[in-house]
Amino acid sequence: LWLLIWGFVLRWLVFRLLRIGLDSDLKRLLDRLPEARLIDPLLTDHRQAVETIGQFWAEAERLEREAKLLMAGQQEGSSDLGRLRSGGEERATTGLG
Repeated sequence: LWLLIWGFVLRWLVFRLLRIGLDSDLKRLLDRLPEARLIDPLLTDHRQAVETIGQFWAEAERLEREAKLLMAGQQEGSSDLGRLRSGGEERATTGLG
């Protein structure tokens, strides 16, 4: 019986010391955690992604303006492509070209 009680006391003592050690380690870790700046790399990656998206957006707006200008020029009929094409067909049918 004495051996059984002594075993329980030793087991309780070992686990108590282990728990005290873990509690102090955990407390030190939690004290250092705010200084660790764990989120800073994520914020840097986010900022870079936002800048890249902004560049793509600006390029898309530039291409849209350019496309609208090209479509407006095509609708005005300022292109000589149609005249040249019809003129080329006339030369081919008359044999002059």
